[in-house]
Order: sequence, then C-alpha cells, then structure tokens
Amino acid sequence: MGDFGTIRRRIRTLTDEQQQAKAELEKRMHALNEEAMPLWNSDSALTETQREALADVEARLNDLYDEAAQYEEFDYESHGWVWLYRQIGENSTHDASLDPAR
Repeated sequence: MGDFGTIRRRIRTLTDEQQQAKAELEKRMHALNEEAMPLWNSDSALTETQREALADVEARLNDLYDEAAQYEEFDYESHGWVWLYRQIGENSTHDASLDPAR
C-alpha cells in the first residue's frame, strides 16, 4: 500500500513583458499542435510527404518548447511513499510494551 504526491514550488515570477512573450509562444505552439493533430491521429499510414511535414512540425514544436522553458514559473517534484504494516502473530516475540498508546 502507498501513495503518491507532487510538490509544486514557484521558481520565478514573470514580468509583464515575460508574460506577454510566454502567451505569444503558447499561441504559436497551439497553432502548430492544430497543424500536427491530423497527422498524429491519422486513420492510415502516413505518406512520405506527410511524414516529412510531421517531422518539420515536431522540430518546430520542440524549438518552441525549448524557448518556453525560460518562462517556467514552477518546479515540480514527485514523491511516492510505501506504507508497510507489520502483522503480529501468536508465535511472535512481540513486546506489547513497545506499542503506541491507543
């Protein structure tokens, strides 16, 4: 048994100019995503021309994601915990005086 959590820490606060630049990048990324969507979700195998077009769009998207990294405001860190439950049987050498108060 266990659980999982993510911690989010603010690493910077963007200026108005940075927020505008980030918004412009996001618009450009959205437009490229729209362009790539039919190629990503094609019902049939892509032609050579389509594969080249997809590779071009993905390369431009990667460049935009790299550029957008400078505007990241938060850092995320994931943690997982595993809970172990000790079972005490009749034949154990368990010392009941060590149990937490109930």
